[in-house]
Amino acid sequence: MHRPLSRPEPRIPVQGMQTHHILAPVQTHWRPASCEEVGCLAFHHGWVLPLEGLDEGDIWQARNSGRRYHQQTNEDGKVFLHFEAGQPCFRASTHQARLDRPELYVARVGDWRGTDRSQDPTRFSGADAWVDHLGTHLEKFRE
Repeated sequence: MHRPLSRPEPRIPVQGMQTHHILAPVQTHWRPASCEEVGCLAFHHGWVLPLEGLDEGDIWQARNSGRRYHQQTNEDGKVFLHFEAGQPCFRASTHQARLDRPELYVARVGDWRGTDRSQDPTRFSGADAWVDHLGTHLEKFRE
């Protein structure tokens, strides 16, 4: 069950708030990776594809993907394709591995109610500067 997030309305205007992020953007911090590199369970153990509910195009694509499989029909007449381990899964093109690049430490004006996109985010040289900035910002609320 998904419950909506309940937050008290802040007494501070959105422009007085800051949101701090530690980012590793997909475009700059990740690269395509193989099933083996990401520890893909389908690659290591194989996988089973039930054909029930798939359209003919998807079934044709699975059978003609170049992957090794055997077909099994159970006692209910349902057909399954059992794909062998050691070959790329059907989601192989979505696998990614993290590059060895430091995270981006950023602060933006605003909070969950909105951010001021006209202002560029503040970027920090590393974790220490980001933590110092966050601490200084939080001190304002203690006063």
